[in-house]
Amino acid sequence: MDDLSTAVDGDAHLKAHLARVQAMLHEPRLLDRRGRDLAEALAMLAAGTILRAHAPAAVADAFIGTRLSGPGRQTYGQGLDWADTLQQRMDERFWDAESGGWFSTTGADPSVLVRLKEDYDGAEPSAGALASLNILMLSNLLPDDGRMARVERALGRFGERLGEVARVVPLVAAAASTWTAGVGQVVVSSTGEGDEAAALHSAIASHYLPFIVAVPVTDTSREELAARLPFIASLPPRDGAATAYVCRNFVCQAPASSVEALEAVLLAR
Repeated sequence: MDDLSTAVDGDAHLKAHLARVQAMLHEPRLLDRRGRDLAEALAMLAAGTILRAHAPAAVADAFIGTRLSGPGRQTYGQGLDWADTLQQRMDERFWDAESGGWFSTTGADPSVLVRLKEDYDGAEPSAGALASLNILMLSNLLPDDGRMARVERALGRFGERLGEVARVVPLVAAAASTWTAGVGQVVVSSTGEGDEAAALHSAIASHYLPFIVAVPVTDTSREELAARLPFIASLPPRDGAATAYVCRNFVCQAPASSVEALEAVLLAR
């Protein structure tokens, strides 16, 4: 943890994510249920620090902004506009309009003679995999045919060989799986006070939900989010209590205001 504390210095989002990890470690009663959540949070934090230190700034910003700026599971809340802007900048600077896919460099540095598209997803995820996953989640909430066409072209570059090389491009394979399965939504609507919303978020994080985008809504963010995501307006907290709505194609199941009710809905999916 000391190494991570040093690595996150100077980045507010990385610091906030580290604080969430440390809070998990200080709640031993929850570790059994949240073990997967803790492992994922540590992996995302490590990836974020590596990208901040070694990747192009736009790639690092996109990953940190969309993966580490709130609760896990591809969460978009008050950072939605920022995530949208970061992806737009990434497309402008790195998209290959001729052959599809995202370059690893902008082409602005004359000392870089060849612009490469790095596909390998190692300790540092590839720019193309991150962009594809970001767009799949963003475009679920903010439909954009142009962006989805880019993802289709980027994934199409691999063709049938994706199955043969999946071990070295796991995030690309994850993007292809998300493209095929489609994305659902989980909205946690609350007043922003009390621990009820945190308990619901914890319950969501304890499940393996790779094709879900989570949207936290509080009284302070509701109006702003509803302007971009009109369906939010019809999903209020019930009787003042934090409420979770599990949806598919924006058609939601019965609202859940307790962890037990939410667990039942998630297990029935």
